[in-house]
Amino acid sequence: MKWLGVASGVLLLVWTWKFVRARPILGFAFFFIFFQIYLRTFASLFLDAFGPVYAIELGDDVGGTGATFGWAICCMLTTLIVAAVLSPRSVAAGLLPADDPPLRKASFTLGDLGVWATLGLLFALFVDMLSGGVIPLFDGLERWEYTENFAGPVHRWFFEYGILYTFILGALSVYPRVRGGETDLRFVGLLGALFLYCILAGHRFSIFYALGAYFVLPRALVYFPGVKPADPYSRGRHVWRRLLTSRLARVAAALVVLAGLSGAIINSLLNVRGFAPALAALSFAQRALVQPQQFWFLTYDRVLVNNDYDTSRTFDFLFFDAIDPTRNTTVQYLMSLALGEARTQVILDQGAQYAGGFPEIAFELSGPYFGWILVVLQAVATAAMLRELLRSIYEGRFVSMFAVLYVLYALFITYIGGMLNNYVVLTFWVKVTFMFAALLLEKRRDGSPRPLIPWVLWHPRQVVALSGA
Repeated sequence: MKWLGVASGVLLLVWTWKFVRARPILGFAFFFIFFQIYLRTFASLFLDAFGPVYAIELGDDVGGTGATFGWAICCMLTTLIVAAVLSPRSVAAGLLPADDPPLRKASFTLGDLGVWATLGLLFALFVDMLSGGVIPLFDGLERWEYTENFAGPVHRWFFEYGILYTFILGALSVYPRVRGGETDLRFVGLLGALFLYCILAGHRFSIFYALGAYFVLPRALVYFPGVKPADPYSRGRHVWRRLLTSRLARVAAALVVLAGLSGAIINSLLNVRGFAPALAALSFAQRALVQPQQFWFLTYDRVLVNNDYDTSRTFDFLFFDAIDPTRNTTVQYLMSLALGEARTQVILDQGAQYAGGFPEIAFELSGPYFGWILVVLQAVATAAMLRELLRSIYEGRFVSMFAVLYVLYALFITYIGGMLNNYVVLTFWVKVTFMFAALLLEKRRDGSPRPLIPWVLWHPRQVVALSGA
């Protein structure tokens, strides 16, 4: 079975790459999840090819059972469903561009407001850090230590809502391109400045992946039907833009980001945590090749192979009797199954929580057959939210965009950590109600968009020359 798992994992990687490359709307819109699929597939391949492997977090061996086969089916099924909903024909059905007034040279737009707001945010973040005299990167602090003991309110706000904020920056960056102009590259520079701050704040990898993925998500709009390519003559007049958008510039930027992330990871392992090189390598290998998929292998063996699951117990733990109901109860349940509740309680008290959760929780909750239905429902709901999100930006309905984004964020969290208890809290349904209200308010009866916030916020006064008598 292990070689069936390895073969299916390789097939998944090759198929996904070719399938998504031919569908750029899907690639950009679902990049946040595709990146996770690739990372977890590499880990799954490792566990099947070289397993059983000792998992430090579990204190036991895991892998070598062919569980990659079930993982590959889940990923392919999800990809096909999202691709169908995000097909060009689907996203373009009834789509109408916003009736924005023509831009004038000195017009002040929503994009300009976003630039100034982000400059203010960056100023506040750097002033707060420098005035406190503590820079985690140079003082050998973990990011959570700085946040809990030294950071100010602006820092805490950004790392709670920064993912949503950078999505808005990405939308403001690409919207002029949808209207027939150029991508606003100012926001790319602002994202780079935010990345720099994250490095100084002691972050290593996940925050850069999350911020970057949400920033590029709106780029899917460029490939919508009816969006014309940028005028090459217009591009040729701006040498700096042509340079910044060249392949050489993109490769250089990717290398700089890769070098920065590598340096941040090495610094965290060797300097902040003080690991010896061999221990640092072992820790990185466990984090990258074992921990992302260790729970899936346990669930696959227990539920899909041995039909060992308890729906009522799982449901009760997730929604009524979790160890810490304020956090992700799905991962707590999987940890309890593997380690026992006492050991899980100790780990949670230390502020730690393991990775994984989906699609594991779908099968733990519904069994080896009905679990597939939950996987399908999750994909359909996520694809529908993505479709409406992109259509809202295209039509200039920015209030709807924000409202849909809040709901989609919860669905993405389910893919990342299997979290389901966020769906039963009142605030989630308040967000859903707000989303439907925004969608109704920003549409006329004939289906045309009625943006509550215009793209052009202010026009310069026109001085009219009067001919005197």
